[in-house]
Amino acid sequence: MLNLSNSQGLSNAIAEGLNFQYAIQQVRNDSEEAEDNGAFQEATAQGREISKDNLFILTAGSIPPNPSILLSSPQMQSLAEQLQQAFDLVIYDTSHLIGFADANLLARHVDASILTVSMGKTNCSALVKALEQLNFSATPVLGAVASGIQRQPNKLSFLSKRKYSPRLFALDRA
Repeated sequence: MLNLSNSQGLSNAIAEGLNFQYAIQQVRNDSEEAEDNGAFQEATAQGREISKDNLFILTAGSIPPNPSILLSSPQMQSLAEQLQQAFDLVIYDTSHLIGFADANLLARHVDASILTVSMGKTNCSALVKALEQLNFSATPVLGAVASGIQRQPNKLSFLSKRKYSPRLFALDRA
């Protein structure tokens, strides 16, 4: 979709001690190809202010034998702190909450979470379990994004089917 290289990324920055500035890639607003190999460093070195319209992406990088070890490492903690200092907003796009440790390990580095729920595919009990996991990690949930909604003519709302109840998004954190 964005045609970004994944040859260097998060895993390389953690495992190899690679400076994230050399692995991060800039996505240009004018649909030019993504810039890599130090786009962030070049922009700041030239005195260009990083505008709110700029998007920088640090891909996953090469797949390590055990991602959980990398994500729970002190190097990940350090990298998360560096990213928070360098950018106004840092978003981690993770794998599923259920069955993978990635999201739970990254939860300690975030201020809040937003769930993506695939409408018509996500099982309600799995959604409740995911919310309970986030509740256990004390990560505030800002809300959910519904994906996979099929727009149907003459239908006012996908909620009319009541497959997903709004009460699922109101777990008590007390």
